[in-house]
Amino acid sequence: MNSSNKEKVRNEVIAQMKMEPVFLDTETTGFGSDDEVVDIAIVALNGDVLLNELIKPTKAIPADANAIHGITNKMVGSAPTWEEMWPEITGALSGKNVAMYNVEFDFRLMRQSTEKHTIEWEPPNNKNIDVMHLFAEYFGNWDEYHQSFTWQKLETAGRYFNIDLPNSHRALADTLLTREVFLRMGEDV
Repeated sequence: MNSSNKEKVRNEVIAQMKMEPVFLDTETTGFGSDDEVVDIAIVALNGDVLLNELIKPTKAIPADANAIHGITNKMVGSAPTWEEMWPEITGALSGKNVAMYNVEFDFRLMRQSTEKHTIEWEPPNNKNIDVMHLFAEYFGNWDEYHQSFTWQKLETAGRYFNIDLPNSHRALADTLLTREVFLRMGEDV
């Protein structure tokens, strides 16, 4: 692992911390173009939980998704819909930079959920921080074929820093773990 990569990422994280990002994670009905959010959490840089909510999807949660995150159709049966939660979600994200572990996935599923409720989608901030990409560079496993750093699972990032938080595939736990990985990358190398 290259210490210059770590120093570069550390400096970037320190600069981003000054903008006080919020951290976000979602759990979903799956990975496809018709899937949607069933669990969302937003946490402030200082660790305050701004939002932690199950979401009632427009379709049933399939068994393969349930096997990953443990969220059942019964659990979301009386939960608010995405449309009902949208004002609270946008309120928590308004004017904030958002840090996620795999920005592309979470924002795609948020957009898909928004479109299912015919709500106009606009990414809710100016700058997104992809902690997965930052950790890939920090970890330093270069892939010659793809000419990029190899992405690592959130669980791998947590173990790397000996963080005693689970990667449970629930939005709040994964948001807290993402936040902690981000903060650890900003420490002295």
